[in-house]
Amino acid sequence: GGDTVLIDCRNAYESRIGRFDGALAPPTRQFSDFPAWCREHRSELEGRNVLMYCTGGIRCERASAYVLGPEVGAAAVGQLHGGIHRFLEEWPDGGGVWKGKNLVFDRRVAIGTTPASRVPQAVCDLCLAAPCDDYTADARCRHCRARLLACPSCTEALRSDAAVDGALCRECTLKAGRGELKSRAATGRECWPHLREAGLSPTEGAKGKNGPKPGGR
Repeated sequence: GGDTVLIDCRNAYESRIGRFDGALAPPTRQFSDFPAWCREHRSELEGRNVLMYCTGGIRCERASAYVLGPEVGAAAVGQLHGGIHRFLEEWPDGGGVWKGKNLVFDRRVAIGTTPASRVPQAVCDLCLAAPCDDYTADARCRHCRARLLACPSCTEALRSDAAVDGALCRECTLKAGRGELKSRAATGRECWPHLREAGLSPTEGAKGKNGPKPGGR
């Protein structure tokens, strides 16, 4: 209802590949960013009933105490006990409310048991075109080390490219466009679409002036 809000307590790289319908997904890099997000969105949370979920329920325990505290002032907090993991065990079809995959911290990386999990909820961070929910390439932003999604074509390009650490996440790309990442030298990745989108000029890199082109793009 109008007095209830649903929050995904996981980090952005987790929620972007799978989430419950209608959930607010804070763009956090790490759980320690969650309190600051809550303070910034206090007007949306204060006096309301807050429902929250995470992978296994542990982060919700900590988050609920903060949301009920004086800095946020929620009226009440409810949690998805057992988290997404238990929910998908009990409702393998997603119950009509879950879409995408659940990121897990083992060799499986991400699991999905619902028909909707076959449809990626995000796009590749490198080509910005291919639907993608795959972190197995272990691509990371060269500046902040955030995990990046990489489609099969871009994964192949990364593996064949000596300048593997050249990619930037979208947030760091925007900072680079504003000249806020000058301490990190460019490595020839300015050919990636999200860097061009930020208005960065191509520079000399490991693969030449225009850099490598993921997936032959």
